[in-house]
Amino acid sequence: MGLEKIKKFINDGRYLELRMEKEKLHILKNTIREEQDQLNIKRMVWAELGVVGEFQIYKRFDYNSIEVKHILHNIGLMPLVSYIRGNNLTDEELDMIDHIFPRKKRYLRFYPNPKFKQCQNVPLFNTEINDLNLIEKVDLWRQSYRNFEQLNNSWNRERKIALTSPELSINTKFPLECGTFSILESPPIYRTDILIGFLDTETILKKAVVDIVKLEDFAARGFINFSDLKLFRKVVDVQRRYWLITLQKEKDKKVYLENRLKRLSMLSQI
Repeated sequence: MGLEKIKKFINDGRYLELRMEKEKLHILKNTIREEQDQLNIKRMVWAELGVVGEFQIYKRFDYNSIEVKHILHNIGLMPLVSYIRGNNLTDEELDMIDHIFPRKKRYLRFYPNPKFKQCQNVPLFNTEINDLNLIEKVDLWRQSYRNFEQLNNSWNRERKIALTSPELSINTKFPLECGTFSILESPPIYRTDILIGFLDTETILKKAVVDIVKLEDFAARGFINFSDLKLFRKVVDVQRRYWLITLQKEKDKKVYLENRLKRLSMLSQI
């Protein structure tokens, strides 16, 4: 039943439409970004269209230095704020924990045949938008984004349903005329706390990955001073990013961040 619905999605032309909308969004975003950059305006709001474009400097930090891990280990937090990826462990280490079941995520990937890879109208579309002014391009992006969201939500929903199909439970690959479906699994993830006693401390400190969200939770509760860790953090990437989103999406993002701050504030009072 699950495979029939996803095959219908493809045969109806909705999959190809999804790919085309994705490519159109990419072209439009790059074009709008270039024009806004030339205007030297950091943030532009097209209120009548409900769209905002903004340049932001994004810094990515790494808290996985050996100094940070030793600090967390010494106060007993390391097992609670980290995880270990199975693909970072040796065969011998995996044998030591073969009785422990890791977290895995299964997902369905579609590899289309060449005819489904071709978005025939995209080159023509790329030429047509050259004659549009900036606000017309933003309006076109808004329409394309709305179509993409609807199609992408449907596609993701059908892929989840298809995972329960009996045909796919037997085979990891399922060929069709339009392409091939494959069931893939994310690398196994182990909770560090349940590996204590099976892996030595040196291995855990070397291979565990600090979960910054969990670390923030414990810092909010007063278990550790976050400013102490900032002395050892390292900037691993600095990017100038361009966000082109709807005003509603921006509002949702702000609400999420505000709720996150409220939760941390409540944790600090416990």
